[in-house]
Amino acid sequence: MDPQKWIQENNPNCRLLDHDLTMERYNYPKEVRNWIKDNWIKVNDENGGTYHEPEYHKKRTQKQQPLLHQREQKHVENIEEGEEKDENNGKAFAQEYKKTPFYDAMDNANKKGIDVMASQGMETAVKHMFTDQKTGRTLSYGEMRTRYG
Repeated sequence: MDPQKWIQENNPNCRLLDHDLTMERYNYPKEVRNWIKDNWIKVNDENGGTYHEPEYHKKRTQKQQPLLHQREQKHVENIEEGEEKDENNGKAFAQEYKKTPFYDAMDNANKKGIDVMASQGMETAVKHMFTDQKTGRTLSYGEMRTRYG
């Protein structure tokens, strides 16, 4: 079996996938799973491992880096201008969201993010989501998005 041909025939638009929700759910053959693990870029360990097709990963990370830097710069400018932080930012929203059925359907990583937002506010939740909980390493914007959607 040719794994590339199998992907092209069965999921031609696939550029991002994870082991548990995609490979398992759609019964990817073992040869295809191994080929993806060997040839695609693993971006995190969530859901059994999330993988990007190499060209997709390259284009995504090139587009996101300037955007992330622009957001960081705007945040720094706001702090330098003396803009006050709202410590309740996000708390009320997250506390209400936890009462919905959507919260119950979330994976554990997203639930933890909402829990942090509900108790400590948006700024702390964002810091939490941009930090690898196992290593303490700062995540790229793309890595954070693959974990928290």
